[in-house]
Amino acid sequence: MYSHNRSFWPGLIILVLGVLFLLDNLDVASFGHMTRTYWPLILIIIGIALLMRRQRVWTTSEQQKPEESQYLGAESPGETISETSVFGNIFVKPTSKNFRGGNISGVFGSVELNLASVEVAKGEQHLGVNSVFGGIRITLPKDVGLLTRANCLFGKVIVMNQKRGGIGSEIVFKSENYDTAERKLNITASQVFGDVRIW
Repeated sequence: MYSHNRSFWPGLIILVLGVLFLLDNLDVASFGHMTRTYWPLILIIIGIALLMRRQRVWTTSEQQKPEESQYLGAESPGETISETSVFGNIFVKPTSKNFRGGNISGVFGSVELNLASVEVAKGEQHLGVNSVFGGIRITLPKDVGLLTRANCLFGKVIVMNQKRGGIGSEIVFKSENYDTAERKLNITASQVFGDVRIW
Protein backbone atom coordinates (compact mmCIF):
# COMPACT_ATOMS: atom_id res chain seq x y z
CA MET A 1 0.00 0.00 0.00
CA TYR A 2 1.34 3.42 -0.98
CA SER A 3 0.30 6.80 0.41
CA HIS A 4 0.86 10.01 -1.51
CA ASN A 5 0.14 13.56 -0.44
CA ARG A 6 -1.02 15.93 -3.13
CA SER A 7 2.03 18.12 -2.48
CA PHE A 8 3.92 15.37 -4.34
CA TRP A 9 2.36 16.45 -7.67
CA PRO A 10 3.85 19.97 -8.01
CA GLY A 11 7.33 18.53 -7.56
CA LEU A 12 6.59 15.85 -10.14
CA ILE A 13 5.29 18.44 -12.61
CA ILE A 14 8.42 20.56 -12.20
CA LEU A 15 10.60 17.46 -12.61
CA VAL A 16 8.78 16.48 -15.81
CA LEU A 17 9.13 20.02 -17.17
CA GLY A 18 12.85 19.88 -16.44
CA VAL A 19 13.16 16.60 -18.34
CA LEU A 20 11.21 18.00 -21.30
CA PHE A 21 13.40 21.12 -21.44
CA LEU A 22 16.55 18.99 -21.21
CA LEU A 23 15.41 16.70 -24.04
CA ASP A 24 14.59 19.78 -26.11
CA ASN A 25 18.02 21.35 -25.45
CA LEU A 26 19.77 18.10 -26.39
CA ASP A 27 17.72 17.87 -29.62
CA VAL A 28 16.39 14.48 -28.58
CA ALA A 29 12.81 15.70 -28.85
CA SER A 30 11.13 19.02 -29.58
CA PHE A 31 8.95 20.33 -26.76
CA GLY A 32 9.87 24.05 -26.86
CA HIS A 33 6.79 25.22 -28.75
CA MET A 34 4.47 23.08 -26.63
CA THR A 35 5.83 24.35 -23.30
CA ARG A 36 5.77 28.01 -24.46
CA THR A 37 2.17 27.64 -25.63
CA TYR A 38 0.86 25.79 -22.57
CA TRP A 39 2.93 27.52 -19.86
CA PRO A 40 -0.16 29.22 -18.27
CA LEU A 41 -1.97 25.87 -18.16
CA ILE A 42 1.03 24.26 -16.46
CA LEU A 43 0.97 27.00 -13.78
CA ILE A 44 -2.78 26.47 -13.27
CA ILE A 45 -2.25 22.72 -12.81
CA ILE A 46 0.52 23.32 -10.26
CA GLY A 47 -1.75 25.77 -8.42
CA ILE A 48 -4.62 23.28 -8.30
CA ALA A 49 -2.28 20.58 -7.03
CA LEU A 50 -1.05 22.87 -4.25
CA LEU A 51 -4.62 23.70 -3.24
CA MET A 52 -5.74 20.09 -3.16
CA ARG A 53 -3.53 18.49 -0.53
CA ARG A 54 -5.72 15.66 0.60
CA GLN A 55 -4.15 12.25 0.97
CA ARG A 56 -4.92 9.48 -1.50
CA VAL A 57 -4.36 5.80 -0.99
CA TRP A 58 -3.31 3.52 -3.83
CA THR A 59 -3.31 -0.24 -3.39
CA THR A 60 -2.91 -3.10 -5.80
CA SER A 61 -3.51 -5.80 -3.21
CA GLU A 62 -6.58 -7.95 -3.79
CA GLN A 63 -6.94 -8.40 -0.03
CA GLN A 64 -6.71 -4.67 0.73
CA LYS A 65 -9.29 -3.01 -1.47
CA PRO A 66 -9.40 0.79 -1.31
CA GLU A 67 -12.33 2.41 0.43
CA GLU A 68 -14.92 3.15 -2.22
CA SER A 69 -15.40 6.70 -0.93
CA GLN A 70 -11.82 7.54 -1.93
CA TYR A 71 -12.34 6.60 -5.56
CA LEU A 72 -14.55 7.42 -8.45
CA GLY A 73 -16.66 4.56 -9.76
CA ALA A 74 -16.22 1.55 -7.45
CA GLU A 75 -18.60 -1.35 -8.19
CA SER A 76 -20.61 -0.73 -11.31
CA PRO A 77 -23.57 -2.90 -12.42
CA GLY A 78 -24.03 -1.03 -15.74
CA GLU A 79 -23.30 -2.54 -19.14
CA THR A 80 -20.80 0.21 -20.02
CA ILE A 81 -18.18 2.22 -18.14
CA SER A 82 -17.65 5.97 -18.44
CA GLU A 83 -15.29 7.49 -15.85
CA THR A 84 -13.12 10.61 -15.95
CA SER A 85 -10.90 12.12 -13.26
CA VAL A 86 -8.41 15.00 -13.30
CA PHE A 87 -7.05 14.79 -9.73
CA GLY A 88 -7.81 11.46 -8.07
CA ASN A 89 -7.62 7.73 -8.51
CA ILE A 90 -10.24 5.70 -10.34
CA PHE A 91 -11.21 2.24 -9.10
CA VAL A 92 -13.94 0.43 -11.03
CA LYS A 93 -15.15 -3.14 -10.62
CA PRO A 94 -17.92 -3.82 -13.16
CA THR A 95 -20.35 -6.61 -12.28
CA SER A 96 -22.44 -6.62 -15.47
CA LYS A 97 -23.52 -9.91 -17.01
CA ASN A 98 -23.73 -8.17 -20.39
CA PHE A 99 -20.60 -5.98 -20.39
CA ARG A 100 -20.19 -3.75 -23.45
CA GLY A 101 -16.95 -1.89 -22.70
CA GLY A 102 -16.64 1.88 -22.41
CA ASN A 103 -14.03 4.55 -21.68
CA ILE A 104 -11.94 5.60 -18.68
CA SER A 105 -9.70 8.69 -18.63
CA GLY A 106 -7.44 9.97 -15.87
CA VAL A 107 -4.99 12.87 -15.80
CA PHE A 108 -3.36 12.91 -12.34
CA GLY A 109 -4.06 9.62 -10.57
CA SER A 110 -4.05 5.88 -11.06
CA VAL A 111 -6.65 3.79 -12.83
CA GLU A 112 -7.54 0.32 -11.54
CA LEU A 113 -10.11 -1.70 -13.46
CA ASN A 114 -11.12 -5.14 -12.22
CA LEU A 115 -13.02 -7.07 -14.91
CA ALA A 116 -12.85 -10.45 -13.17
CA SER A 117 -16.59 -10.46 -12.36
CA VAL A 118 -18.00 -9.41 -15.74
CA GLU A 119 -19.52 -11.49 -18.49
CA VAL A 120 -18.80 -9.86 -21.83
CA ALA A 121 -21.73 -9.39 -24.20
CA LYS A 122 -21.81 -11.35 -27.44
CA GLY A 123 -19.85 -9.90 -30.32
CA GLU A 124 -16.82 -7.62 -30.12
CA GLN A 125 -16.85 -5.03 -27.32
CA HIS A 126 -14.40 -2.14 -27.06
CA LEU A 127 -12.81 -0.65 -23.95
CA GLY A 128 -10.48 2.37 -23.91
CA VAL A 129 -8.36 3.35 -20.89
CA ASN A 130 -6.18 6.48 -21.03
CA SER A 131 -4.01 8.08 -18.37
CA VAL A 132 -1.39 10.84 -18.32
CA PHE A 133 0.31 10.75 -14.89
CA GLY A 134 -0.22 7.68 -12.70
CA GLY A 135 -0.63 4.09 -13.80
CA ILE A 136 -3.10 1.69 -15.36
CA ARG A 137 -3.92 -1.73 -13.89
CA ILE A 138 -6.48 -3.97 -15.52
CA THR A 139 -7.56 -7.40 -14.29
CA LEU A 140 -8.93 -9.31 -17.28
CA PRO A 141 -12.07 -11.45 -17.42
CA LYS A 142 -11.82 -15.19 -18.04
CA ASP A 143 -13.13 -17.28 -20.91
CA VAL A 144 -13.32 -14.47 -23.44
CA GLY A 145 -11.45 -13.68 -26.66
CA LEU A 146 -9.00 -10.87 -25.88
CA LEU A 147 -7.23 -8.36 -28.09
CA THR A 148 -5.16 -5.90 -26.07
CA ARG A 149 -3.10 -2.98 -27.31
CA ALA A 150 -1.14 -1.29 -24.51
CA ASN A 151 1.39 1.50 -24.89
CA CYS A 152 3.33 3.85 -22.65
CA LEU A 153 5.48 6.83 -23.59
CA PHE A 154 7.63 6.88 -20.44
CA GLY A 155 7.37 3.72 -18.32
CA LYS A 156 6.86 0.01 -18.71
CA VAL A 157 4.11 -2.14 -20.14
CA ILE A 158 3.24 -5.61 -18.82
CA VAL A 159 0.55 -7.65 -20.56
CA MET A 160 0.11 -11.23 -19.36
CA ASN A 161 3.64 -12.68 -19.57
CA GLN A 162 5.03 -10.01 -21.94
CA LYS A 163 7.01 -7.01 -20.70
CA ARG A 164 8.45 -3.91 -22.39
CA GLY A 165 10.17 -0.88 -20.89
CA GLY A 166 11.78 2.39 -21.91
CA ILE A 167 10.51 5.16 -24.15
CA GLY A 168 7.56 4.41 -26.42
CA SER A 169 6.85 0.87 -25.19
CA GLU A 170 4.00 -1.07 -26.77
CA ILE A 171 2.57 -4.58 -26.54
CA VAL A 172 -0.15 -6.15 -28.66
CA PHE A 173 -1.65 -9.32 -27.17
CA LYS A 174 -4.16 -11.53 -28.93
CA SER A 175 -5.55 -14.64 -27.26
CA GLU A 176 -5.54 -17.88 -29.23
CA ASN A 177 -9.34 -18.06 -29.20
CA TYR A 178 -9.96 -14.45 -30.27
CA ASP A 179 -10.89 -15.11 -33.91
CA THR A 180 -13.36 -17.88 -33.06
CA ALA A 181 -14.71 -16.57 -29.74
CA GLU A 182 -18.41 -15.71 -29.47
CA ARG A 183 -17.59 -13.00 -26.90
CA LYS A 184 -14.63 -10.71 -27.64
CA LEU A 185 -13.11 -7.82 -25.71
CA ASN A 186 -10.87 -5.34 -27.49
CA ILE A 187 -8.89 -3.24 -24.97
CA THR A 188 -6.76 -0.20 -25.78
CA ALA A 189 -4.68 1.17 -22.89
CA SER A 190 -2.55 4.28 -23.29
CA GLN A 191 -0.31 5.84 -20.64
CA VAL A 192 2.07 8.83 -20.87
CA PHE A 193 4.01 8.78 -17.56
CA GLY A 194 3.67 5.59 -15.51
CA ASP A 195 3.23 1.85 -15.92
CA VAL A 196 0.57 -0.24 -17.61
CA ARG A 197 -0.16 -3.68 -16.14
CA ILE A 198 -2.77 -5.96 -17.70
CA TRP A 199 -3.25 -9.54 -16.54
